[in-house]
Amino acid sequence: MAIRRKRPQSNPTRLLALNSAKAKLDTIPATTVISAATKARLTAAHTNYNAKVVLLNTATSQMRAATNAKNDAKALALLWISHFFQALINAILRKAPGFLNSDKGYYGIDENSNAAPDMDTEPKLIAAGNVMVSGEDARVLAGGTANAFPTKVDAKAKLDDFTAKNATQTVKDDALDTAQEALNALNTEVDGTILKVWDEVETFYNEEPIESKRANARQWGVIYVSDETIVTTVHGTLRKTGTTDPVTDAVLLFLPTDETANGEDDGAFSIDVQFDGEGTLKITAPDVAEKNIVLTLPGVDGDLDLGVVEM
Repeated sequence: MAIRRKRPQSNPTRLLALNSAKAKLDTIPATTVISAATKARLTAAHTNYNAKVVLLNTATSQMRAATNAKNDAKALALLWISHFFQALINAILRKAPGFLNSDKGYYGIDENSNAAPDMDTEPKLIAAGNVMVSGEDARVLAGGTANAFPTKVDAKAKLDDFTAKNATQTVKDDALDTAQEALNALNTEVDGTILKVWDEVETFYNEEPIESKRANARQWGVIYVSDETIVTTVHGTLRKTGTTDPVTDAVLLFLPTDETANGEDDGAFSIDVQFDGEGTLKITAPDVAEKNIVLTLPGVDGDLDLGVVEM
């Protein structure tokens, strides 16, 4: 069975490789397993990469919070603006004083329609809110009765809250992109550092029996995989904590071998992993906290059912 090294292909596995090597170095700082120059290079790469990961994690958390706040504000704005137009149309249909069928034109509504403006996208929602304000001002100025339950002022307050939180979410999204780019910019140096550490470690132990050499190298974060097609299928169902609601749009990453998969709309997931030993299944999805599950895989063909995973 052919065994080979597998270098990190993703930022999480780069971080894992750096952290493993630095942790080993910290236990034996005077070691000659790697050179003084490589020790310094590893220490610098470890410090810089971890700092950028902290910034990325912070930006991710802030973007998630801003997105949740925006979505909540959007739902309220949609509700209040829809109710404004429903109240307006109902008043017109009842022929209430100060409400004429022709008044629909102030809001861009056809006289033969009793439907509110389309609000199925964020731009359309904002446009409908703006025409609600301008139309109501113009109609009341022309002698119409102000709409109530809700009033323009109350509905506009929800619109303004949504637009403000939408702007904040855009800023946080840009900050997340910047943090991701800053981390990615270190990858060339980090990849070179990991390769240098792994090469020196394997060279140091190259006169030992092959299994002993690999066992020692694994302590420095070196990853070995088999070229033989042996797959463990890890599967289960993702649910939001304390509910039966499925977690959708999930992305799965197995560390340290970088196998990836996407979850299903009903929360089901399945990922094929080719690995022997302890690894981590990292699961991310919008609007929920990241989930990390430590697994010990047997390195043989098989099936591992995780059941219901809450996150």
